[in-house]
Amino acid sequence: MERAIKIIRRERHEFLNYLQILRGFFQLGKYDKVLEYIDRISRNIQERQEFFRLFNPETALILTELYYLLESVEATLTISGDKRGQYNKDFGPVVERFVLENWELLKTFNGKKEVKIILDHFPRIELIVNDQKSQEQLL
Repeated sequence: MERAIKIIRRERHEFLNYLQILRGFFQLGKYDKVLEYIDRISRNIQERQEFFRLFNPETALILTELYYLLESVEATLTISGDKRGQYNKDFGPVVERFVLENWELLKTFNGKKEVKIILDHFPRIELIVNDQKSQEQLL
């Protein structure tokens, strides 16, 4: 429950930030930027909604929390593969442990960083650094 409340607070904070930025674009008359920004916001929200569509609620909460944690070190959390079903296996703790075990690299490396959840016949997590697979773990 505490995790859910923390995420709701974070989402509310993000929403208010989005409104502030949109307000600034309007005040400066940068109307072309408004549509670009709304598109970017929509993509970000859709990424997080995907967690709740694909996974059980506990896993979705963990992934949402990790999404924001990774964002703080300019890394991304992505999902690829078969997104048609619902995955009932509790991947959350495994993904969380994987991220924490690789936290120093994620925090200190200054290039492109991605934690990728791959949903196929052999579900797994990969850490990709500068387009090179650095670590991998089966789910």
